[in-house]
Amino acid sequence: KTTYCRLCCGGVPLVPLPARTNREGRENETGGRRPRAYGALSSYSSVHWRLSLAKPGGSLSTGRERPTSLKLTQTMTKPAFKYEFGGPIGAAANVLLLPVLTLCLCYWASIGRVDFEQVLTDGTCQDNRLSLLSKFAESEVLCPSCGNIERLITCALVIMCWFLFQVGLERFLPCQLVDGAPLPDHSGRRLTYRINGHLALWMTLLLLDVAWPHWIDIGSNEDQKTVLVFGRAPFTWLYDNYSTLALATIIWTFFLSTYLYLKSFGKGLLLAAGGNSGSTAYDFFLGRELNPRWGSFDWKEFCELRPGLIGWMLLNISMLAKQYERLGYATGSMILVNLFQGVYVWDALYQEKAILTTMDITTDGFGFMLCFGDLGENW
Repeated sequence: KTTYCRLCCGGVPLVPLPARTNREGRENETGGRRPRAYGALSSYSSVHWRLSLAKPGGSLSTGRERPTSLKLTQTMTKPAFKYEFGGPIGAAANVLLLPVLTLCLCYWASIGRVDFEQVLTDGTCQDNRLSLLSKFAESEVLCPSCGNIERLITCALVIMCWFLFQVGLERFLPCQLVDGAPLPDHSGRRLTYRINGHLALWMTLLLLDVAWPHWIDIGSNEDQKTVLVFGRAPFTWLYDNYSTLALATIIWTFFLSTYLYLKSFGKGLLLAAGGNSGSTAYDFFLGRELNPRWGSFDWKEFCELRPGLIGWMLLNISMLAKQYERLGYATGSMILVNLFQGVYVWDALYQEKAILTTMDITTDGFGFMLCFGDLGENW
């Protein structure tokens, strides 16, 4: 591609001629002086600049007359976009297959073996065109509780309430305001983050242990009344609805990823270099916008640690509670899993400031890849 522009140097218009950068101009054979060319013009190896003195008509000047224009010829080769994850096809495959794999792992963990027999059950629909959809809807592996809409809606509401509860803690708990790394647009700007994930973790555990509200009946049959009391949350409910909660979380990640993708087309937003390929499938997976925000609420930094990691710890606790309910004791392996993975979650939230300089925050866009990884894969 060739472009031209006009420049004026001290009132003397100039035209492009072959010149080396960062060298003093010298007298030509006609006595005119060649302009100085500076290194900023040829600092990139993929860009080639040529400067020469000429009259407005394009011919070389032959006397001491002043040239009247400067032509700047630029030849640039645009590098090809470097795809990852197998390009658009690989990105689309990840979007479609990761939820299926997650639901299969939930089912296989519950039965203690890998079994494909129940992944797609025999549908009852007689129309062959709808048989696959019927099998999917009836599968307790790929669509758990789809036959029990009330249970599915309940789990979806629990996931939404959990997400909003963590948002409330992030917004209203005391926090430390920390500036992140400089943005890659070379403006020198830094975004400010509310750091209180460690406090949110302990507040969550405290409320679920001693402040879970529930109603109980007290008194005799004649004087019986219902009162509100506070105590420990029913952690075993998470275990009993494990697969349905996973499906509800996956649905939420698809809604959130779609919203973030559409939001990224707004004006004046900073886009991630790796998620701006022009391919819908690839950009949806990688994420176009670098730091999607609502005011000071940063979607990516929040989802990176809060709902997913704290939820992971609660799921482990629910399994420990269920084992204790069934056996009357907790095995050593169950205690160690809760201990080691609990320390991992605690450390991540205690060192929350450290993620502000990680690739997830500074480089990657917030799309399905991070959204599903932060929220969906914890199951």
